[in-house]
Amino acid sequence: MRVPRRGTDRAGGELLGRGAVPQRHGSGGLPQPTAVGEVRARSQDASLQQGRKRRAPRSVRSPVSSQPGRRDRPRVQDLPLPLVVPCRHPSGLTRGAYDARMRLSLRLAAAAGAIVLAASAPAMAAVDTAPPPAAALLKAAQVRAETAGTNVLVLFHASWCGWCKRLERYLQQPDVSRRIGASYEVVWLDALERPAQANLENPGAGTLMTGWGGGSGLPFMVVLSPGGDKLGDSGGIGFPATPAEIDAFIGLLRSTAPRLGPSDLDVLRARLKAR
Repeated sequence: MRVPRRGTDRAGGELLGRGAVPQRHGSGGLPQPTAVGEVRARSQDASLQQGRKRRAPRSVRSPVSSQPGRRDRPRVQDLPLPLVVPCRHPSGLTRGAYDARMRLSLRLAAAAGAIVLAASAPAMAAVDTAPPPAAALLKAAQVRAETAGTNVLVLFHASWCGWCKRLERYLQQPDVSRRIGASYEVVWLDALERPAQANLENPGAGTLMTGWGGGSGLPFMVVLSPGGDKLGDSGGIGFPATPAEIDAFIGLLRSTAPRLGPSDLDVLRARLKAR
């Protein structure tokens, strides 16, 4: 037989819960709540009320975490400190002593490496910055001249030579460099250096200069064909400064650079006079 839920029947009378047994009325004509289902319901209601009292409100914040709803966690300063036991390396040293010895060894190795590098630096620099032989530079210029259909202009200079530096600045001017570069493969050879700067010389440059008629004066210019034949030199004029020296220099260019026209030679002459 199905027992209706606790509530009110259609006639307005009270219905008992599941498993309830109707009891007789006691004194006063009131029903006595002795039904099993009603007692169980009251017990569940009491347990629910106690659970609500024990549960923390959701708005309470944890002293460790600022996020609401999390349970309190212990603070770091309240945790017990671990027991520190010194660890020994297989060598018999404690961890701290072993690390100190390793750091000292690494520092000594780094210092030794720095000393070796410092000692070998001059030798390495000497090897890297040694001037190439004059014959190698001349051969490379001849190959380029053969390809371009031009001649080779060899210029001898030295670090102490002031007139050589004036010639360098003259040839570096854009309108001069463009015209000279169209007719010559230019090669600079360092020669006749003083003893303190002897390491700047291109090996063999002095011998080539002497063989082509050069003396003790700088700068000295020689024009060669791509095959190495001498076509002319500057003689003893050095840097062309006087009108006679300028005429001799322009004459050398006219005879060895067919690509230079009269207007080109006029520009080169004007730049020399402006110096």
